[in-house]
Amino acid sequence: MRALRVLFSSLFFLSFVVAEAQGGFHIVGVYVESATVTFKLVNNMIVVQASINGKELSFLVDTGIKKTILFNVKFSDSLVLKNIESLKLRGLGEGDAINAVSSSGNLFRCHGIINPALSLFMITDNLFDLSAKMGIDVHGIIGGDLFDDFVVKMNYSTQKLTFYEPENYSYSKCKSCQSFPLDFYGSKPFIDVYVTNQIGTEHKVKLLIDSGGGDSLWLFPHSDPNIFIPEKNFDDYLGRGLGGDIYGKRAKLDQLRIGKFTIFDSNVYYPD
Repeated sequence: MRALRVLFSSLFFLSFVVAEAQGGFHIVGVYVESATVTFKLVNNMIVVQASINGKELSFLVDTGIKKTILFNVKFSDSLVLKNIESLKLRGLGEGDAINAVSSSGNLFRCHGIINPALSLFMITDNLFDLSAKMGIDVHGIIGGDLFDDFVVKMNYSTQKLTFYEPENYSYSKCKSCQSFPLDFYGSKPFIDVYVTNQIGTEHKVKLLIDSGGGDSLWLFPHSDPNIFIPEKNFDDYLGRGLGGDIYGKRAKLDQLRIGKFTIFDSNVYYPD
């Protein structure tokens, strides 16, 4: 969500709750308390370099997903994955379930962070090509499972992620910042904000903080009596999910308020 990322781009903290142990991520070194990862900021999205079983890959960091997903099938021919099982995946979109494999016990490394038993999915249908859309090689998406074991500081200004062992992290209050409480469901971060609809009614909504989303704001119509599609809208293609193409309506939101920050006339998308 671009509008949210603008507010949090200077500096914000995400502390992720451990949902399930899958080998676990660790910082290399006995007395090392943190690890810093430099990233590329491409179209307001974070791309990091990491390796799986010794093969260098580029990942989009997406707080909106739980499991690591690979989808560049051509590149994956030179990548050896362990403990493979075939399966079908379903997700947002108008299509059918897609062919994929699950894999466990893979060695993950990323600038001082290691997971000796990473579980992931790899899409075998030739459907996803983020490289063409983003202009750089992107071989997969990594999300909540990377953050489960750490407190994570995301700094868009310096383009760095810093991972801290929770027991070694000490929060320093920032006088020029504003802090917001987060809720975590399935390792995904959610925040409560206030939106004002076109008839002037302000109401609270719970939003997923999605670092992998290219759009400013998505609202699900009919999920709340105060959320409805404005009369001034137009049909739009919103992107592609695991289930296929996603369509919806595009409009303007009268007002979005997060603490002391207020955004007027933000683009808003209402997926079908």
